[in-house]
Amino acid sequence: MDARSYQSVRVWDAPTRIFHWMNVLTVVLLIFTGLVFTFRGLINVDGREAHILLEAILQKMHSVVGYVFVINLVIRFIWAFTGNTFARWSAFLPTPSSLKGVFPYLKSLKQGRPQHFTGHNPAGRLAITAMLILLILLSVTGLIRAATDLYYPPFGKMYAEYVVKPGSDPASLVAGDGTHMSNEKYGALRPYIFMAGTVHKYATYLLMVIAALHIIAVVTSEKHEAGIVSAMISGRKLVPTDKK
Repeated sequence: MDARSYQSVRVWDAPTRIFHWMNVLTVVLLIFTGLVFTFRGLINVDGREAHILLEAILQKMHSVVGYVFVINLVIRFIWAFTGNTFARWSAFLPTPSSLKGVFPYLKSLKQGRPQHFTGHNPAGRLAITAMLILLILLSVTGLIRAATDLYYPPFGKMYAEYVVKPGSDPASLVAGDGTHMSNEKYGALRPYIFMAGTVHKYATYLLMVIAALHIIAVVTSEKHEAGIVSAMISGRKLVPTDKK
């Protein structure tokens, strides 16, 4: 850091910090289970039944973690209306003034004399917004696939009632077994189901790229502005005493 004096300021409240680390944990687990499921053909498992069991376990694990992820995201959205100053929408969504400050901030970072911000810096606001959009997209498409693949809530019951064969009980539908499913009705929805899966997959890849850039940016900033990572643990951030 530079030669200026600093003071410790409480910035991130407890709910914001809990959301952040819970989000990190669930996203890592979702990416891991998703990638293993996607490339499950590379896993050496003997027997068709073993492959089917592996797929079922991975799907259910991915879905359960996905629900925790969605609930965590919903709570964070609610907290953005009720949390402290730095937890609110106005503190992390881009504004006209913050957009104008992106390039000056990046320039100051490159020069090794980064501008200091008590909350999120202008570039961080853009990264957070991009990640939030992707998280929402992943939540919606994930819930759709949980319904169509496993008949899970909140859309699973509605989907089951639509695709079940006439005269059959929707409760008789079993994931991976199309015995009681209407091929005609499923065929009508199949393009949309495939689209949801495709969007989910590529949104995940894009999130991985943005998350990697975010980590690089944090590590780079930490060299000049120590305490950024620890602030998301303690809630307190070092701010220059001469900062307005």
